Amino acid sequence: MRWNVMLALLVPSAVLGQGPADTYRDRHTEIVGLSPMPGVADVNHLVITRDVGRLTLEQGKFYLLSPVGGRTVGAVFRGRGHFSLAPAVPVEQAELRRFAGAPALDDSITEAILIFSDSTGDQLRHLIFGPGEIPGDVQGHVRDLIGSLKGKTEGSFRNDVLRPLLNGEATGFFLARLERAHGDAVLFEIDPDLSEAVQLYRSVARLRWGTNWAIVARFPALEPLPGSAGMWRFRHRLAVSHYGMDVTLTPTGSADLDFAARATLTLTAEQSVGPWLLFSLHPKLQVDSARWGQGAEAATFKAKDDDDLWVRVGRRLQPGDTMTLTLYYRGNLIDRYDNWFYIDPSAAWYPKNQQGQDLATFDITYRSPNWYPLASIGERTDSSVDGKVLTTRWVTRIPTPFATFNLGLFESHRVQHEGAPLLDVLISEDAHRLLYRQLQQQGGRGGRLQ
Repeated sequence: MRWNVMLALLVPSAVLGQGPADTYRDRHTEIVGLSPMPGVADVNHLVITRDVGRLTLEQGKFYLLSPVGGRTVGAVFRGRGHFSLAPAVPVEQAELRRFAGAPALDDSITEAILIFSDSTGDQLRHLIFGPGEIPGDVQGHVRDLIGSLKGKTEGSFRNDVLRPLLNGEATGFFLARLERAHGDAVLFEIDPDLSEAVQLYRSVARLRWGTNWAIVARFPALEPLPGSAGMWRFRHRLAVSHYGMDVTLTPTGSADLDFAARATLTLTAEQSVGPWLLFSLHPKLQVDSARWGQGAEAATFKAKDDDDLWVRVGRRLQPGDTMTLTLYYRGNLIDRYDNWFYIDPSAAWYPKNQQGQDLATFDITYRSPNWYPLASIGERTDSSVDGKVLTTRWVTRIPTPFATFNLGLFESHRVQHEGAPLLDVLISEDAHRLLYRQLQQQGGRGGRLQ
């Protein structure tokens, strides 16, 4: 009777009546709490092939992990096994040679901890689980793996692992922590939402690297999923075609600038996606509230000092569905150096799509101190001063993957060349001098900054 219960855990969530998490913390709690379930199965020559990776579990014991959202998404193998990985990409073969001394990985293993949202559950259906002792250190090893995937702050977790488990969908995701008989553990992953879906990691010290895993090799899958053609980084599942934004930059008593913004995003599903949608937003920015088009509140989660922003739609979006999402957020985004402000050009100061391409048009209104000239992407279509507040509007005419702005005590120069558009060039001599001093302090070499 015990093994019948265990087999039932492998039934898809739709059959069990379970759906995606209503709250982020519900699902996060289940994931970080993964632990062995009662029951043990014998394994003899079970082969799990994922792209160019091949995991052969020759002989040993299998233990299922607690369900997430009503589905079994994890298991542990202990015994005698083998793992091979043979990428066809020459540059990745070279990386493997540096790591393992050969262009392909070919190792014996003694343990495999699996987390999956693919067909692995179906492969385990033939296993018969019965009473049996679970070694005490299995739980510890599972806890160590989960700990290596957690972020530095409460609620943060690697989004590649979290995304399919949070949404309760079969995406083709597969992850295996492999204990090698000779050498440190490795992490093998298939993430079909990335252009380079096949990945191999080696274990490293978090204190030095800031994470527990460092990439060894990554390359595209042999058979990419629909929506992968032509993608730069993310598989095309959701499009953000337009941003309408209102940004307020308020001077403080310490001469810094407080940043607050309202961003309205136009979203269109290109494939089935959600209900939890993933965006990137600078770690220093926090969301105050979020609304859907007609004013319905949108549930969000963003861990402190983390750049993953999760937003929940009421249902899974289907291809062609279009919605608008408005986010209100604020934070200490801008650094000041003397009379020059610095904004990291790569910073996600607006919510950036993590489920597809980020080509979009922008319509941005800034309200800033009138004594600081401001420059932004696009064409300045309006400018006015009311007291000490300068209001400018900037509009892009064609889609772009990036948008940024800056302000400070600039000198303005107008440049006109025959046959070319009129240009306004803003230059900060103070910023140049400051950068030069920093280069000298850091041991940089070079001539005079022009």
